[in-house]
Amino acid sequence: MKTVLLYSLDGCPWCDELKDLLNSHSIEYVVRDIEKRDKEWENIKKETKNEFVPAVCILHHDKKMKEFILPDIHFEDVEECTEKVLKVLGY
Repeated sequence: MKTVLLYSLDGCPWCDELKDLLNSHSIEYVVRDIEKRDKEWENIKKETKNEFVPAVCILHHDKKMKEFILPDIHFEDVEECTEKVLKVLGY
């Protein structure tokens, strides 16, 4: 089983566009608003050396690991991010 966490910010056009794309592919995800989860976001920033949103974390429950898909590191636009999420989820 895998869980998709989407770290986003209210009013961020890229975050909204990624949500729309994930929804169009019927991908379930949990939104983590970085303003409401500031301590969690601080930990993610330290772990990934990334401070930009939208950032995706896919939890692999069976392997007890997490995989990040990060802007400017793993993708240049939200379409590319969506493709990577689909690939990790096995679509």
